[in-house]
Amino acid sequence: LLSFPYLFIKGKDLGFTWADLDSSQMPYTDWRYVIELLKAPLPEENWRYVIELLKAPLPEGKSICYQKHQAYHLIEEIMGLEWILPFSNCFLIRQPKEMLLSFHKIVPNFTFEETGWSKLKRLFDYVHQKSGAIPPVIDARDLLKDPPRILSKLCQAVGVEFTEAMLSWSPMEIELNEKLAPWYSIVASSTHFH
Repeated sequence: LLSFPYLFIKGKDLGFTWADLDSSQMPYTDWRYVIELLKAPLPEENWRYVIELLKAPLPEGKSICYQKHQAYHLIEEIMGLEWILPFSNCFLIRQPKEMLLSFHKIVPNFTFEETGWSKLKRLFDYVHQKSGAIPPVIDARDLLKDPPRILSKLCQAVGVEFTEAMLSWSPMEIELNEKLAPWYSIVASSTHFH
């Protein structure tokens, strides 16, 4: 499901950014020290800089920018939440058992807070309250069972034209560092949902 961003890269009018909230932590190997990292002196390691990148105007010729974030990277007490409101916020969820088993393979000793579940719920409630609408929620199982149906519904909800081209992609040519390899090595070589 980490391949979800690939769907939106394919359109000529679509942009994509790897500058996510975790970018402020990229030089480090353990994301549990995020609060210390938020005060990092280098611009590319500073959360304010990352948020400005995320809010920046789109490149010429692009009308949509897809951003994927993990709820546990959001430290709302420091970063605030208001900056996310101009975006079309959608939520991708997994069955807890499946998510925990997957997470445990990469982070063997984690706390409940580190799963991001409580933050995801707070984020959903915030977006719902501020927008007055229920944001789209996609269950990963549903997406894997019927990608065309689920993706077309998501696209309709956020005002993006669905195309069959979103159902497959070329393997990604990217060097993965030690931090990203456990999360992205399989998806980097994927070509479709499975």
